[in-house]
Amino acid sequence: MAFTTPIIDLIADNIATTVNTVTTVNGDNYTLNAHRPRKKDIKTPWEDLEVLINQVESDALTTELQRKNWRQFFWIVVFLRDSDEDTDPIDTRRNRIVADIQKKLTVDLTRGNFARDTNFHGGTTWDSNDGSLGGIALKISVDYATKNNDPYTKG
Repeated sequence: MAFTTPIIDLIADNIATTVNTVTTVNGDNYTLNAHRPRKKDIKTPWEDLEVLINQVESDALTTELQRKNWRQFFWIVVFLRDSDEDTDPIDTRRNRIVADIQKKLTVDLTRGNFARDTNFHGGTTWDSNDGSLGGIALKISVDYATKNNDPYTKG
């Protein structure tokens, strides 16, 4: 079936939509605000619990008769602002956020039936020099297929 949007965009949108289901209303520890950046010169300052879904490198895995298999990597970047109101240690906040994101993303590893699998590749943490901003970046990959020479059609 052909779509009007490339399959990889449908997958990226699914990731952002899924991360946005991490809410306290749904029983999670925090409410996240995920989106895909619209341009390279991204705005600052970051809001607490803001999440960027960054599409990065991809690998062409194999090409079969009618299908091309891909592995697309994404960074899920979560920003944490220092707050006197939050008494939890920063590592606890990070651990809970990672667990909530993983829990949501593993409900549907096919990303809305556009992919074959979603895999987690760990993450990295950081803190600004003044301690006012920190965060975590989680690396995931999504394996999917398109028809050979047609990125708008699932393979």
